[in-house]
Amino acid sequence: MRGRLPGVAVALFILPVMSSAPALAKDYGWFGSAKLGAVITSGNTDTQNLNAEIRERYQGKQWRHEFLTTALRSFNESALNAERYLADYKLLYRLLPQSSFYWSARGVRDRFSGFESQYFLTSGYQHLLIEEYNSSLTVEIGVGYTRQQLSDDREQNNLVLRNGVAYSHDFVNNNQFRFDLLVLSNSKNTSATGNIALKARLFGNLGAEMALALSHNTAPPADKKQTDVTTTLGFVYDF
Repeated sequence: MRGRLPGVAVALFILPVMSSAPALAKDYGWFGSAKLGAVITSGNTDTQNLNAEIRERYQGKQWRHEFLTTALRSFNESALNAERYLADYKLLYRLLPQSSFYWSARGVRDRFSGFESQYFLTSGYQHLLIEEYNSSLTVEIGVGYTRQQLSDDREQNNLVLRNGVAYSHDFVNNNQFRFDLLVLSNSKNTSATGNIALKARLFGNLGAEMALALSHNTAPPADKKQTDVTTTLGFVYDF
């Protein structure tokens, strides 16, 4: 869903979350969540927006697997005006309690960004700067390879530098604030993707999440804008 959310929706998220105390979480095993959101309007303007996200990770004593898939489709007056799919896998090996090596594979298809597809294979080092029972902050740096196919069928293959930061804060009852930023730079283009999300528990394992995603390319095709901002609101089930 692109655009501004009503102030009432923001208040409904912030008040229950920020008034909560932190909660403890288990250390090892599988963690995951599935998110689904939809907005349909009719009348003077007919719009349909669908978004979905699945996050899953396995935490072992030394190995950690992280999976992320997202999908977004948006129609305005029956015309498709946004379509984006992302798949991301990351494998981490912990050397020390705060230090890990990682290997990552990432693919993005976004026909409206000017890049028909973008694929990244990277590896590097991740460091845990903050580790508390309710908060964590990590930074990472790495290098790798990227293949980008433009909408005019031209293809670019380059070395890529990867930098990232991720912060999360957990409240009681599975309420959570999350922020992450990933920057992938090569000689042709620098791609930056940032996400801010606020999740409030409704009942059981079901919650609602409001998220803001920003995607920026320094050198998009001539007829495309550098920055794309997407606001989503949906239900989240933790498993």
